[in-house]
Amino acid sequence: MAIELPEAQRLAQQIDAALKGKDIAGVLVPERAAALVRQGFINLHTTILAHTTVAGAYSRGKWIFVELEPGRLLLFALETGGRLLYHPTGFSGPATYQTRIDFVDGSCLTVHISGWGFAKTVLRRELANEAYPGRLGISPLDEHFTLSMLASMLDSAAPQLIQQAIMDQRTLAGIGGGYAQDILFRAGLHPKRTAGSLDSGEMHRLYDAIRTTLSLAVAQGGRTGEVDLYGHPGGYQPVMDAAHMGRPCPICATPVMQITVLGAP
Repeated sequence: MAIELPEAQRLAQQIDAALKGKDIAGVLVPERAAALVRQGFINLHTTILAHTTVAGAYSRGKWIFVELEPGRLLLFALETGGRLLYHPTGFSGPATYQTRIDFVDGSCLTVHISGWGFAKTVLRRELANEAYPGRLGISPLDEHFTLSMLASMLDSAAPQLIQQAIMDQRTLAGIGGGYAQDILFRAGLHPKRTAGSLDSGEMHRLYDAIRTTLSLAVAQGGRTGEVDLYGHPGGYQPVMDAAHMGRPCPICATPVMQITVLGAP
């Protein structure tokens, strides 16, 4: 599973607490990450990051932003899964990571990417030029994200499937396939409904389900299938995922079936 808003928020909070003030000594990108480097998903180098200092961290959507002084950002997004792990006394195991960032005090941060994801650095002033992290929409937990805003978003995406519309990071940042399933289940909406087919009552249920699902997951530190900066799993148990296939639906008792939506089961 990918890191989505609740997991990204937890990781950013932990990075801010654990790494702020640390000086970077160097970066190691093993040969196993060569394909990701060639494709532009990883661009970290010791020559760029050595002697920079962690000034803080925050998240937006599914992205984690680590502020470096002077004037840089580290950008992390584990799009198809992975782990960011902090090692207070250094790393001594086999190089199962795609990137390792070493700090002057002997600690390090490892980035494990399953499938594809990003571990990049950019100048802070150039963030807006980045195709993905520079063009993120509003957070679904932002106080300014209202029911009328959701209605406007869905109206603009009327021909699209609901799931596709709420996963468009350019308009609503942070929801991926994992949480989308729970959101639509809580809202009582079939994932193959189109965004423009919802009536006002269904729209309200969807808005409430988005806020409820993500708030619960944030409060519990993300999903049980994902881990935090120290390798500890979250406490949020999905209400509708592949593990429920064949089991009775908790609402109507019909066996849960797997369908393909947007090319994914």
